[in-house]
Amino acid sequence: MSGRLFVVAVLVTGCALRGEHPVSPTPTGTAVGLVVDGSALTSDAARTGLARRLEAVTGRPVVLLPAMPSVHDPDVVAAATAGVGKDRSLARRDWRAEPCAREDALLAALARRVDAVYRITVNRSERERRLSPAELAARDVGTRIMGMLGVAHRGVAREETVSGEILLWTFARRKAPERAPIGHTVVRPEPTPFTRHVDPAAAVEEALRKLPSPPTPAWEAVARRLVAAGCPVLGLAVAETRLSDRAARRHIRATALARPRASSKSPTAGARARPPDAEVPETESAEPAPTEERYSCRSLCRMHMVELCNRDKALWDAHGRKWDVTSCGMMRREGFLQDCYRRQWLSGAFHDACVSPCEGATEGRERLLRILQEAGCLRPRRS
Repeated sequence: MSGRLFVVAVLVTGCALRGEHPVSPTPTGTAVGLVVDGSALTSDAARTGLARRLEAVTGRPVVLLPAMPSVHDPDVVAAATAGVGKDRSLARRDWRAEPCAREDALLAALARRVDAVYRITVNRSERERRLSPAELAARDVGTRIMGMLGVAHRGVAREETVSGEILLWTFARRKAPERAPIGHTVVRPEPTPFTRHVDPAAAVEEALRKLPSPPTPAWEAVARRLVAAGCPVLGLAVAETRLSDRAARRHIRATALARPRASSKSPTAGARARPPDAEVPETESAEPAPTEERYSCRSLCRMHMVELCNRDKALWDAHGRKWDVTSCGMMRREGFLQDCYRRQWLSGAFHDACVSPCEGATEGRERLLRILQEAGCLRPRRS
């Protein structure tokens, strides 16, 4: 009889404990993507479990991706094709080359229509070592008894380490991802066959809670950054699939379609206006095209941003104005152009898509110089 009562007590206790577990709320809002790498969570069940934990942390649906999409992913190609539309000149551009091919997080957003991408790399390692004198002295009575019975591995400690990193792309003003390290080490003195192992997913969840919640993506700024960085097809794909503002989509398409033309040597009457709150110097002169050595990255990027607006014929047409040739880097006083300049700076295209790549690597500056040379703003370098 007492044995039965004991079984009933155990069952009741188990049910009570199970009822105390909080129920995760149903995820709402836009989805986020998840890519899991590393040796710790390799099974489908483990990765699905981690996706459920991420849903509990963010309160948003999670789309589990097998890997970061490439430029050859069918869904990415479909989004790029939709962005190009019927424009033959854009269709001829190699949007799969560098630097566009490095936009793997953005490709995931295009392919799976997610508003943020988590890439989690987590590894687990284990080793055994001899217990130190202090650890031997600190063993509790239960551990000593298990060792005496031959169940525990006497005199040995098991060290388990879970390590890795979380990258979070939110497609806000910053192009660089948010980062959170994963680091968790547990020492088990004299482990038995029943001693639990560290749960890597729990260590990942602890790191996830240190990251900020993904904000609303700034898709217009992302599209402008891509166009300015030499990836107009991807910029249009973002605009056509993620922007609801028709005017913004039309302006981004017009900017992507802008063709370089030779610049005039004399400024027009509407030139030399400065965009409000733009922290950039005035262009020094409208003299014949200078050599690139005299310009800093900020000056070159200022020239490039201004050219994108000044050469946007669709923008002129939309405001009932006849397009007028303007010297390279000259800011005009027309209100619609002032607004265009302001957008380039406030959206982050000036700094994130131009200044940072130019200052960060030689190839970034060389790419910008080629663009301005083709536009007739700079003299080609003499060989």
